[in-house]
Amino acid sequence: MIDVTAMRWVAFVTTFLVGMCGLLVFPLKKLDAQRQNLVISYFNAFGAGVMISIGLIHLLHEAHEDLEKYYTFPMAFFLAGIGYGIIYFCEDVILVEIVNRYSSVLKDASYEVHSHGPTQRQSHANTHSHHESELCHTHSNPHGGHAHRMSLAGARSYGSLQEHHHEHHMHQYGPSETRIPEEDELLGHPAKSADSAADDLNEMRSTFVAFALQLVLSVHAVFEGLAMGASTTSENMLAVLLAILAHKGVEAFVIGSAFLKSTLSKRNIFFLMLLFALATPAGVMIGGIAGQEGADVAKIRGILVSLSAGSFIYVGSLLLEDDDHVGDCHDLKKAGSKTRFFLWSVGFGVFALYSYLKGGCHH
Repeated sequence: MIDVTAMRWVAFVTTFLVGMCGLLVFPLKKLDAQRQNLVISYFNAFGAGVMISIGLIHLLHEAHEDLEKYYTFPMAFFLAGIGYGIIYFCEDVILVEIVNRYSSVLKDASYEVHSHGPTQRQSHANTHSHHESELCHTHSNPHGGHAHRMSLAGARSYGSLQEHHHEHHMHQYGPSETRIPEEDELLGHPAKSADSAADDLNEMRSTFVAFALQLVLSVHAVFEGLAMGASTTSENMLAVLLAILAHKGVEAFVIGSAFLKSTLSKRNIFFLMLLFALATPAGVMIGGIAGQEGADVAKIRGILVSLSAGSFIYVGSLLLEDDDHVGDCHDLKKAGSKTRFFLWSVGFGVFALYSYLKGGCHH
């Protein structure tokens, strides 16, 4: 059997390579949009089952074993709830706040356009210049943002404001009057429809899901590596390594499929996947250095793994929720629903069985 130092290097290389497997989903870009979304939804369904199973059965169990030595209170379960709440707050509170902020900016801009509408017939060039200067002034956000470079989180509000802008103008001036150009038209961009704005909001949400997955899984990967690096025998390290490789590849594919639906460039996606791939190797090295501080490492790991467990459960649920917009084709969506449930069940069942065989269900 190879020594512990050599085993750490084996773990470093193998976990890095498996972590980069998420980039293998990019050939899916060659598919048409609806089928691409359907295939990604299959990855998400399987990954959601895996994540919920890992969070509930694998992570919570390990965290409870680490923390019950220090607390009589069920601290692991409490911290899992905190971890769930952190991701919930980011997804459901911060994102809504972004939408509301940009909605307010756009309403102010819409009012400014209407209140300075043409009272006389003007040349198109003068009207364009007049409103463009107003928009450049009114779109400045006191918090540093600019409405004409609007975040995608405001897309839905933007679409509704475009419709309101048109209806208000038709009512005030009638169809025979000079039409006030839409905001994006004044800035040299085609006006967005409400459907396009809603699609942009979905892309924004997919980007958030991808970042949430990246953060949660990277934290988890670091502390898995920490546990492996802190092992004192090559046999224990091999057992932990096999356990990590069993689900790290799935996690990489889940992150990759989430990034595929995001608004990020390929360069940024590659960089983020690189960070994820390096998370476990970094944990291995840190664990090897801190191996003599077993008690402290166990306590810190228990706290952070508990937080990760709650985050796993929430993000796993978010992956399923994110499949609501699989496509506009009802038959295609209906055909995939049973497959997604089957894949979710397989993902959940496989890792529940793995934890059982590993001894996770026996104290």
